[in-house]
Amino acid sequence: MVRSVFIFLVVAILVQSDATLNQAIGCSPNNFDCKPCLRPGTGEPGNEVRNKPPDVTELELDRSELKLKKHEDPDKPPAYDNELHTDVTTTAADPEGDVLTYNYTISGGRIVGTGAKVRWDLNGVQAGTYTITVGVDDGCGICGKTVTRSVTIVQD
Repeated sequence: MVRSVFIFLVVAILVQSDATLNQAIGCSPNNFDCKPCLRPGTGEPGNEVRNKPPDVTELELDRSELKLKKHEDPDKPPAYDNELHTDVTTTAADPEGDVLTYNYTISGGRIVGTGAKVRWDLNGVQAGTYTITVGVDDGCGICGKTVTRSVTIVQD
């Protein structure tokens, strides 16, 4: 019984200290993937510097409403529509100027391309509202601010 209580207390202390550390370096307390990331410092080992997480500062969509063309034959799949997409431009900043990897999470469709400028192809989805969230990784995980936008697809 005493051993179980001791283990519980140790785990509780470690979880609390990890959450406090994540908040101290700018990580969301709900982002469990965010762990402290140290960069080599100057001089001897032990002088590492904490990485400062990058933030997404803007996420722009060239269109936020798309029209789904009326489908004549319900038994045939809809044809590819060149207009059923939106161009996405992401602006992000990293305090240390690290190279960034852009990570997109979408609720429908697919992302075409990589980097700060991509195309969000929504061919094959039904009418409705879809979201895109972008986060950036500087080699230490996505710990900074993410941004979410939405696109509504309406039946023509």
